[in-house]
Amino acid sequence: MASNQFKEICCKLHIEHLSRSIYNACNSAVIHFLINNWKQVPFLYCWHFNTSSNAIWMLFNGLHVFAWSFIYSGCIMMDIAELHGLKQVFYRVSGRNSPLDNKSKGLKRYMKHMRHPSFTGFLIVLWLYPFMR
Repeated sequence: MASNQFKEICCKLHIEHLSRSIYNACNSAVIHFLINNWKQVPFLYCWHFNTSSNAIWMLFNGLHVFAWSFIYSGCIMMDIAELHGLKQVFYRVSGRNSPLDNKSKGLKRYMKHMRHPSFTGFLIVLWLYPFMR
């Protein structure tokens, strides 16, 4: 969806303001498919860390607290309606410029380095778990 081909198709169809909403709908469909068809392999696991040691337990909990604070800060800095594509459609219908034009220079610079900080936090929360099958 981030390819130049998709962007060109959206521009030709004059629906570039809907690209984020199309991405979210496709992403939701793929995640729905994965959740419904997920099969566990009971005899195989990727890793298993013994967290009976206080140091390891504190490390896992500290990283989870860090990741959740990262998610929370990302939700505060980023506009959720913009992430879902609703703001782009509203701005297009009301004849306004892109929502990114109203963002501060600092936030634009931050977004160049890390587009979606919440996703990084969710990656840490979901994958950094003591036992993974």
